[in-house]
This record gives sequence, C-alpha cells and structure tokens, in this order.
Amino acid sequence: MDVSVTTVHRRLHTLNYTERLHCKLQNH
Repeated sequence: MDVSVTTVHRRLHTLNYTERLHCKLQNH
C-alpha cells in the first residue's frame, strides 16, 4: 500500500471523528 494513500485515509478518518465530536458538543 502507498504511504501517501494511507496518510490521506487517516486524515479523512480523523476529520470524520472530529466532525462527529463537534456535532455531539453542539447537540448537548
């Protein structure tokens, strides 16, 4: 697997996680 691809995948994952956290914080 390409390193750059893995990095992008991880970044997307982190972004998704952060967005979920923000949504939870806003909901509360």
